[in-house]
Amino acid sequence: MNHESEPAEVVGGMALVDEAPAQARKEAWLQSFRRFIGGPSGAVLGGLAFAVWAALVNRDAGSVQALRSGTGQFLTSAALTWGDARLMDWVFHRFKRPWLGAGTAVVGSLTMSYSLVIGVHYLLHTPHILLTLLPGVVPTLAYTFIYAGLLVHGRAPVRS
Repeated sequence: MNHESEPAEVVGGMALVDEAPAQARKEAWLQSFRRFIGGPSGAVLGGLAFAVWAALVNRDAGSVQALRSGTGQFLTSAALTWGDARLMDWVFHRFKRPWLGAGTAVVGSLTMSYSLVIGVHYLLHTPHILLTLLPGVVPTLAYTFIYAGLLVHGRAPVRS
């Protein structure tokens, strides 16, 4: 049985180390992380963070409006965090070329996400929509592009 510090074999005077256990641990961690960010726990955590921000930036419109904007942001963020991965999976698998599927999934996901969240805040009369959404732009782009990359490389979790 090899330990990480023991060489798997010696070739040409050089010890080769078996990297399979480390790679297996890395893959297991990545799979767990992907399940978390695409699952209900990740959706609730992300939704809560953005809800607090939405309530804070809109507090000058009164506590009722701040609470309304925060609640709308929570519900929309949680639903989108959970639903974006499923939408991207569905769009990606409609194309034979992986990069075309990934690109279309990114555009479709971002269009749907921002149309929905802007629409919700418009209907809730959120006074500072741009300021409310601004902190989420970088995480949203990162999540969307990383997930698309995972789809292209076959490492995204398979969803039903």
